[in-house]
Amino acid sequence: MINNSKTKHTLRKRNNVSSEISAIKEHLKKEDYKIALDLLDKFIENNKMNSEAYYLRHFCHLNLDNHDDYIKDLQQACKLYQYENNTHMYQQCIKELEEWFK
Repeated sequence: MINNSKTKHTLRKRNNVSSEISAIKEHLKKEDYKIALDLLDKFIENNKMNSEAYYLRHFCHLNLDNHDDYIKDLQQACKLYQYENNTHMYQQCIKELEEWFK
């Protein structure tokens, strides 16, 4: 019974994270970068290992001309994608970093 309870808690947390990320993506689609950035800052406070959040936040920084923060978040996303063995997104991050520093 305990394992079942833990599983339900984990699933609820994943669903909540997924819905928060979806709401943030809606702001990005509307080009509401400042609002998305504020939401991502709050989200990352509680989800420091969420690679997608750093990747989305780097996009906000890019569009708001926050170049130092853009690089920091892209590097963090890259590290997390590598840790997760997400080769596709890791390579995407590396490619963006290479383009930036050309």
